[in-house]
Amino acid sequence: MKKVAGKIKRYFLCSVLVVLVLSSTPLSANAADTPLVPGLQCYNAFGWSASKIIYNSAQWYGINPWVILATLQKEQSLISTTTLNQYALDWAMGYGVPDSGDRDYSRQGFSTQVDWGAWQLSWNMYNANHDPSKVTPYYTGSNSLYIDGVKVIPANGATSSLYRYTPHFHGNQNFRTIMNIYTNPDVAWSPQNIIDDTTFSNKNTLTEAQIQAFLVAQNSYLKNYTESRNVSVGPDSYQCPLTISSVFRFYNRSNGTHFYTASVSEKNAVIAKWSSTYRYEGVAYNLNYGSGRNIDALYRFYNGRSKSHFYTANVAEKNAIIAKWPTIFRYEGIAWNVSKDPTDAMPVYRFYNKINGSHFYTASVSEKNAIIAKWASTYRYEGPVFYIPY
Repeated sequence: MKKVAGKIKRYFLCSVLVVLVLSSTPLSANAADTPLVPGLQCYNAFGWSASKIIYNSAQWYGINPWVILATLQKEQSLISTTTLNQYALDWAMGYGVPDSGDRDYSRQGFSTQVDWGAWQLSWNMYNANHDPSKVTPYYTGSNSLYIDGVKVIPANGATSSLYRYTPHFHGNQNFRTIMNIYTNPDVAWSPQNIIDDTTFSNKNTLTEAQIQAFLVAQNSYLKNYTESRNVSVGPDSYQCPLTISSVFRFYNRSNGTHFYTASVSEKNAVIAKWSSTYRYEGVAYNLNYGSGRNIDALYRFYNGRSKSHFYTANVAEKNAIIAKWPTIFRYEGIAWNVSKDPTDAMPVYRFYNKINGSHFYTASVSEKNAIIAKWASTYRYEGPVFYIPY
């Protein structure tokens, strides 16, 4: 899938997905059109700090780290936020969240948002200056660009990029105000010249240590943030879904159970056809098939009694269910491949719901601990049942 303008989601059992429409506009682009550093590769951001994610994205895409920091504040107030705001982390750069509200859930999560958001801003500027046909009417000197009904002639590619990313005056005024606060340049707001190209593309204005020091000075929640998922980022991350796939999670409002699938088409079908029953809860975890260690099948059953799905990587357990409870469990085949080896891998924990007979799975340690602490009378902890290699 090509990148478009606008990936941690850990939900508790009764979480509510809040929908907020941000300003970024979906725009198709070819990643190959962006000038990138040589030696392209994907990286697993698991365990990376927010400062590392921001710094690396700035380096990869040739963009000023202050631009990323200002965008994080403009879109979700993440620099001034001192406590956990999961929604803000999930849609940190407002990427894949157009005015229409038809958000791109594949771009959900802090590291994914920063990676793709920085990429888009860089791509916009490059083509605004070098190939206007790719970003029309958002290009330098455009005579046909209207923002909120007002004609604007961008003086440079950086201004064009910001309008293409957020096609509104208010959002870009906020961006300029935030940049002034962070960098003290005392630059007046100008609709034609929000920021100059040189400043916008100066990737070396901050080191990773300086970004971290800034987050600490602001007492931002991000100062202690680390990526908890196996998630692909990097200059060619548009290719990474070939080796890293997502497992998607749904909550069944009618019976309180959860459903998991690694099939994008099945995920989309559930969202399209049964949204009144299933609430989409995003990416449960990612599968790094590039590791070559996902060699064990995860088997899927449908439990007709609890109206839920059961997953196991244990062949003996699979065979026992087929032999002993064929009238209760319908075998549906292999869901996806995982690993039984805990070495350098993330465990997926299983719980048994003593009330409705369903099972719940999570790769989140904090979610696992919360369930054990708060809902022990409902959920019986069954431990890690398979693993996701890093």
